[in-house]
Amino acid sequence: MDLEKIGKFIAESRKAKNITQQELAEKLGVSDRTIGNWENGRNMPDVSLFKPLCSELDITLNDLLSGEKVQEKEEKEKFEENIVNTIDYSNKKVKRIKIVYLSGAVIISLILSILMILFGIDVIRMRNNEPVLFSTWGFKYAPPINIDDVNIASVIKNYLTTEDEKKIIMKAKNLLQLCIFI
Repeated sequence: MDLEKIGKFIAESRKAKNITQQELAEKLGVSDRTIGNWENGRNMPDVSLFKPLCSELDITLNDLLSGEKVQEKEEKEKFEENIVNTIDYSNKKVKRIKIVYLSGAVIISLILSILMILFGIDVIRMRNNEPVLFSTWGFKYAPPINIDDVNIASVIKNYLTTEDEKKIIMKAKNLLQLCIFI
């Protein structure tokens, strides 16, 4: 399928009807930029637009797909050729789309695998009370805490013995939060 030939034919047919790209775009419900892309051979109209485009330009579907006015005696041959070309074009387009999706899936899988490995390394480092590589996991490195009753009692006693009553209330709240956390 020769996109440039088809594009030139669309442009010639549109100009022969004295229709601007903007007018044709409005009639078909697309942008004038889309019409420009068709006429420059960058891409083909969507299959759903073949019939409306042909009726606006007073051409046949066979003419559109051939990129030229088809004579009656060649019509059957051109029609079969156009069917084959359209199927080939569609298959190539589907293959390109599959490649893009497959590439995207592979890239996403690689990124997720790398993140899982890094997360696993950080979990192991946290369990061994070592600094983590990335603090963005939501965990922070905390040195090991020695929790025994004697130490806890002396820390609480020292913590609560102050002169100011407001500080005592704040320290009690902090202690309560610490107990809830533990």
